[in-house]
Amino acid sequence: ERGRALENAFFAEKDRELLEQLKAQLDLSTQRDKLSAATGITDAAVLDELAAASLNAESIAALSLAPLVLVAWADGNIESAERDAILKSAEKSGVRPESAAGQMLSNWLEEKPAENLAELWKDYVEAIGEKLPVGEKIKLVEQLLDRCNEVAEAAGGFLGLGSIAASEKAVLDELRTVLKS
Repeated sequence: ERGRALENAFFAEKDRELLEQLKAQLDLSTQRDKLSAATGITDAAVLDELAAASLNAESIAALSLAPLVLVAWADGNIESAERDAILKSAEKSGVRPESAAGQMLSNWLEEKPAENLAELWKDYVEAIGEKLPVGEKIKLVEQLLDRCNEVAEAAGGFLGLGSIAASEKAVLDELRTVLKS
């Protein structure tokens, strides 16, 4: 009888572990489906990467603002004029401060984002770039580069007019390369 009790306890623990694994797989699958619906991305590896970065269908809009944040942080800090330019761009994009995307953006503006943000954004752009018609992609690239330039120019030179810092220019050049490919 004691042996049967131990056996039942063992299998009950195994069942609980298996149920947790199934639930985690189902949650990941659901999150992957929602991300796919929000972005049009179908590549499971990219969707898993987005999910692992705690992005969801609601916060994916923040990822589209990542290049602006990367430009602003290029010199190691964010000037108030750069912050204002990013927030203005976010507002134009429909990102409200109280939304998940707005909160993620706010966090990125307060504390430098993780190093993998640029890589995550590149994967995102590559995946959605495959879905867009050429004309739309060109328009999107031009708009994004214009917004990035506005951020870079916001704190540059005298009274916000003039040159762009070398570190910001390097990030802009890298973004151009990624977007034009």
